[in-house]
Amino acid sequence: MLMKGESPFYERSLLEHETIMRSKNKDYRYDIPRLPAWVGITVIYPFHGAAARAKFYDRNDPRNEVSTYLDVEGNLGVMEHPYFEIYPAKDGDTDRFYYSYQEQMYPEILKSLKRQRKERTKGQ
Repeated sequence: MLMKGESPFYERSLLEHETIMRSKNKDYRYDIPRLPAWVGITVIYPFHGAAARAKFYDRNDPRNEVSTYLDVEGNLGVMEHPYFEIYPAKDGDTDRFYYSYQEQMYPEILKSLKRQRKERTKGQ
């Protein structure tokens, strides 16, 4: 359910979100768990072969963000099985999670956002 004034492809301030993608007659579902209030999410129209894309960001400093996509058909050529990719991960590099291990991805997104916040506050 969208809040008043929200667009289906952009800012989502909902605490819970569910998305279903169809690919080769198979449903792919990912559930975004309850996130801390300081974390926002922007759902992005998928492009370049991804089935879904989103950006997680720090509401206190939107420059701190983590981009993620879901590749269900190996279109992006990295893994043969459906997977999520996040960038930047907590170490600043890319991290990948098999679709069936998506619950492990969200804590890593939070760690990356916290690392970015810490690095920005060091520079001030």
